[in-house]
Amino acid sequence: MIETTATAAASAITTRQLRLSYGANEALHGIDLKISAGAVSGVIGPSGCGKTTLLRCFNRINERYDNVTTSGEVVIHGRNIYDADVDLIELRKAVGIVFQRPNPLPISIRDNVLYGYRLHTPRAQRGRASEEEALQKALEEVQLWDLLKDRLKEKGTRLQLEQQQKLCIARLLPLKPSIILMDEPCSALDPGATEKIENLMRDLAGTYTIVVVTHNMAQARRVTDECIFMLLGDLIEHRRTEDLFIRPRDQRTADYLEGRFG
Repeated sequence: MIETTATAAASAITTRQLRLSYGANEALHGIDLKISAGAVSGVIGPSGCGKTTLLRCFNRINERYDNVTTSGEVVIHGRNIYDADVDLIELRKAVGIVFQRPNPLPISIRDNVLYGYRLHTPRAQRGRASEEEALQKALEEVQLWDLLKDRLKEKGTRLQLEQQQKLCIARLLPLKPSIILMDEPCSALDPGATEKIENLMRDLAGTYTIVVVTHNMAQARRVTDECIFMLLGDLIEHRRTEDLFIRPRDQRTADYLEGRFG
């Protein structure tokens, strides 16, 4: 059913017989997967194939919907995150997510970056100096510090879309995640802004494990180290990106990449 020979690297995320249903409709059919630590992994496939559903399994935000049932395992940091005693707040600190459209809060740039840090760090453990250090480090990592260091009191919602998306990524970083999930992070951006976000993904790779859902096949080839092709809730093929695009082992993968459907 599946070809999963991506890399020999250590796994950041391992799934075992992962199934998810919306009511009576099973959207994921027994997914077995290992996502390499420190890599940029792309999830591709036609609309409705389960890409975003799979991505959202990795920090359990699918559970915001009342009719969702999940079974199987998703192992991160040696724990099955679907165990009953898993702290969802701690999980979502370790596994952050960036959505299709930038969603900065209608507050200052400074307060946007520090929002989660202040929420999850006891006041006794964060003084002014530690906040300033976290703020600068996060904005430096997303390449916004030099641009915004004199504009920190401005509202984040006034930034350009590309800068807003970088700000949303920066908001995750003070919580020290190991994994960043990205659900079509460039879909609302123009080509120039898309290039900047893609470059940022490559710069963050290694420090963070990045899993990105994309409909853009050119983007998947440019940015990712390995690719996961999904179809109708099944994982069809998971390999190094170059191998998957040049020598797909499953005819369904080849048909999709060549535009025969999707």
